[in-house]
Order: sequence, then C-alpha cells, then structure tokens
Amino acid sequence: MTKDNIKILIINESLRLGGAESMSVELANALAERQNIKVSFASARGPLMNRLNSNIEFFEIPKYNLFSIPKIINSLSEIIKKIKPDIVHNQGATLSILSGIAIKKTNLKPINILTHHSRKFSRAPSFLAVHLLKKYCNYIIAISESKYKELKKNGVPENKLSLTPNFIDYDKIRNQLNSFDKKAIREELNISENNKIITMIGRLILDKRFDKFIKILAQCSEKSKEKLVGLIIGEGPERKKLERIAYSYPNKVKILFLGYQNNIYKYLSISNIFLFPSEYEVLPMVLVEASASGIPIICSNISGNNDIVKNGYNGFLVNDSKKEYYDCILKLLNNKKLAKRMSNNGIEVAKNKFDKKVVINSIISLYRDLLYFPNKKVYEK
Repeated sequence: MTKDNIKILIINESLRLGGAESMSVELANALAERQNIKVSFASARGPLMNRLNSNIEFFEIPKYNLFSIPKIINSLSEIIKKIKPDIVHNQGATLSILSGIAIKKTNLKPINILTHHSRKFSRAPSFLAVHLLKKYCNYIIAISESKYKELKKNGVPENKLSLTPNFIDYDKIRNQLNSFDKKAIREELNISENNKIITMIGRLILDKRFDKFIKILAQCSEKSKEKLVGLIIGEGPERKKLERIAYSYPNKVKILFLGYQNNIYKYLSISNIFLFPSEYEVLPMVLVEASASGIPIICSNISGNNDIVKNGYNGFLVNDSKKEYYDCILKLLNNKKLAKRMSNNGIEVAKNKFDKKVVINSIISLYRDLLYFPNKKVYEK
C-alpha cells in the first residue's frame, strides 16, 4: 500500500434483494469509480450480483448458517491472503466478527470495519455482540444518530465509532425526475390530473404500518371531500391483508398496489406527499429518496425518520395521531407555498447531507485516517 493506492474488500452475507445489500453494492461501485482505489467484493451469490461494476472482482463465500461458519472463515481467510486488502469493510456485525477471526489466521493486518445497518443485533444479545466486535473489529460506522447513541451506550469507544449515513446519487435522481412524462404516468395508472397522489414505499410488513397509511388517507379524503389516490409500492407478507383493508373503503380513497418496482422515481415524480407512519426504522432511505425528489414528507416522529426530516422544514413529524396526520396532509394540499418551500428544503437536505459525493468523500477520508493516522481520534459525531 502507498498513500496513493488503497485496496478495499467489501463483504456482505449475500446479494439478495434488500436495503443493506443494495447499499453495499452501491458503496462498492462508488468507491470503484475513484482513482487509486481497488475494490473487491465477497458474498454469497444473489440477484444483485448483476449490479456490481465489471471492474470489481467478485469472490463467492458460503451462504451463512451456523454450520457454514467454519467454511466462511476459511473462505474469507483465503480471499484476504490472495488480495491483501488494506481495508476490510463488512456490511453486517456477524461478518465483521468472522472477518476478524479470518484475519487472525493470516499474517496480514488490514483494518476491519463494520457498517451496522440493522435495527439491533439479531444473532446475539447486545452486550455479547459488542464484546466480540471490540475484540475482532477495529472500527464501527453507524448510519443514524440513534444507532450511534445505542452503540456508544453499549460500550463502543468514541474513538472507534462514527456516524456516516447511507447515500443516494443526487444528480442521477434529479436527471431521472426531469425525464419522466408525468401526464403519461398518470394516464397509465388511470389517475386524473385533478387527483392528489400520496405515496408510501417499503416492505409490506406490520412495523411499516401500511394499514395506518390506508386508514389515514380514507379519513383525510372524507374530510377534504376530495378523492385522494394512494400509491403503495413494495411487496411483503401483509399484502393480502392490506388489500382487504383498502377494499373496505371503496368510495373514500383509491389505493393502488404497484408491487416491487426497480425504479421508484417514476411514481415519486407524480406524488404530492410522501406519507410514512412506520413504527421502527434505522435510516429509511425511502425518506431520503422522497426528499431528493422534492416531495414534502409526513412521517412518524421516531428515531431514524428524524435524522432525515426536520419538523416544519422538509416535512412534518407526527406523534402517532391519525388526526395530526390528516391535518398535516390537508395543510400541504391547501397551501401551495408551504408545499413548495418544503419541497425545496427537502432537495437541499438530500443534496447536502446524503449525496454520494459527500458521503463517499467522508468514507474515503475515514479509510485514510485509520490507515495513516491510527492513533488519531477520527470523526467526532
């Protein structure tokens, strides 16, 4: 390694469809675009493999289960010995520990980093997970303020912990939004130009509270005397139940279930409001994507959401009151100046805080600090 060249190995459990998996691919691709950075990727195979840039060398590792742990460790050890990375950047706590064990089997000393995407440690109690991470992992990146505080509370030292959010490609999003024929999209969905569109995106699971989304729109539509259109984008085990709820309000609100979409911006481009009453989040990227799209957001006032939405600035944070939700919806629908101001503010937040140029620069700076200034207390929160 020289100061002009860094070799990075990014590791994920698999490349199935998922938020953390997608973000790990985006991270690898963004780093590989930079000069003097060589990126390799290790994971079990999955559909997201096709999204990796062609200049990224891919190494297959066994799919995770308790019985495959020795094979994963041996596989990672061989990969690390072969490519001799300066940084091993894991996208999950379990893999960070297994990588640390694998590194000890080599004569090499790469920096072992974890980005923790999950809401909690899923395979071990927090005290045990943190104990193992302190032993095998050199540094942890939290993606939200709440996760940063939780890791610090659980005993991760401040000089081994920082806050760096996930990212979006702001320029790509804005270019896409400008390319869509909004009238044609509405016609495709059979939505009148006069109908206001309120959208929610995510996996159709109980915690996301799509049921509340439907009920809020029904009440709001009744109160405003205007038939609103709700777009639900995503798939999951709650879909049939949600469809039954939606069909119970046939004369109050029109709900369209659009399923999983590769390109959500087509539908964000015609949306007036993004409504997100989810009950548990770490850093919901759909809020960043909605913000970058210039859509005012109304969401639950919970950790993760309030890393993105500032109440009254680029949206409204609501304390779990259906009445407060539809009051906020009516405010935005009836006040074009307020909606426009929040739209512009949201675009500013997305560009200045979550754009990949900003975030990738921070990550590369962190890599260099850890490699060249190991005793420096890098990155205050």
